[in-house]
Amino acid sequence: MELSFTVANKELKSALAHLEKLNASVNKRKGTVLELTLTDGCLALTIPGVTLNVIAYTKGGAKFVLKLWYFADIVKSYTEDELSFVLTEDSLKIKNTIITVHSTFFKDDSILRSIDLPLNYTHVDLLRLDRSDKYTPQEIKFNHLNEKIASARVHLKVDIDDLYDRLRRYGFTKAEISDLLNSKINDGVKTL
Repeated sequence: MELSFTVANKELKSALAHLEKLNASVNKRKGTVLELTLTDGCLALTIPGVTLNVIAYTKGGAKFVLKLWYFADIVKSYTEDELSFVLTEDSLKIKNTIITVHSTFFKDDSILRSIDLPLNYTHVDLLRLDRSDKYTPQEIKFNHLNEKIASARVHLKVDIDDLYDRLRRYGFTKAEISDLLNSKINDGVKTL
């Protein structure tokens, strides 16, 4: 399957520059995933905490992800007024440049939603996301958050063990500490 789309280069560069500036302020430049969602007439560019829309000439829907810095660097190298892209199951073509994309969905738009996380999300945000029923496991995986969530779970366990080592002399049990932290995390899940 194949989908073509065209965007104004100036508008795309401006949106990417804005996302890079926001992203650099939280020191996550190289690791940030840029989620690109195509719907009729629109290309949504999303990083955690921010979505910017750019007018796109296309028909159909698709979603794919790339590293923000990588896509921005490629787009910066073109000077044409309009950029035309061709998206396939495993690649994105811009003129003679072909980029391998991590994920593409054409058949089902049920995972075209963006994950709602703050720009400077923390382990608590990831744990709350994990415990909510708001997103499917496929959406979590598509947005490359499954490993980050697993890491947040490990950090929680380590923090519980550390707190227990410090507070057991005051009569706290590991279960009490675990219940307290999990209760605090779960309180935030209700607000998602």
